Amino acid sequence: MKQQHSFVTRTLRSVVRDHEDLPAIHAGILVLSFLVSAMFRLGFFGMLIAVRMMADLVKGREVERRKWFGTLEGVLRGSLTDVSLLAFGFALAMVFHPALLPSTTVADLPLAIFTLTRGIGMTLPKLKILIDFLHVFFHLEQYMLTKNRSIGKSLTFPERASILLLVSSIALLAVLPVFLPIAWGDYVSLFLAECVPWRM
Repeated sequence: MKQQHSFVTRTLRSVVRDHEDLPAIHAGILVLSFLVSAMFRLGFFGMLIAVRMMADLVKGREVERRKWFGTLEGVLRGSLTDVSLLAFGFALAMVFHPALLPSTTVADLPLAIFTLTRGIGMTLPKLKILIDFLHVFFHLEQYMLTKNRSIGKSLTFPERASILLLVSSIALLAVLPVFLPIAWGDYVSLFLAECVPWRM
């Protein structure tokens, strides 16, 4: 069974790698990404980031033979953008959570805008995280052999922006219950529900 799964995985990677320039491949991956983004909650995409970080950990220690400090730097910087987007997604999920829907937005038009904003705001980070994961998955051998040249260098502008987004999102999640008519216990329960990978 394990050998069969490995064969399917290698075949899938081979097909995408050899035909990734075909528009049909790009369209299929995009449609699949949208479906996965709609089906799964943010916790699932956190798991994808964790798998990516594990790959970076193995890459740093076993392939590039770096010390732990350099390896951890590569792990964190490699997934910094995705982690910040995940935090942003959690912040939006709580700000626009249906259970926290204010009574003033019950009218059809505001409710539709509320739902649309939540849907778009949560789908875009999921898509970015999923596409980054699929890029690594389908080009795993090349990814593992490509040297990480950002280690030891100063932070780039996108990395600084990601850190700002991450800190802002965490701060918003921390102070949000203060401004909402909800008990801390209920707020934590809603947050943990978003951490569940799939919709129950």
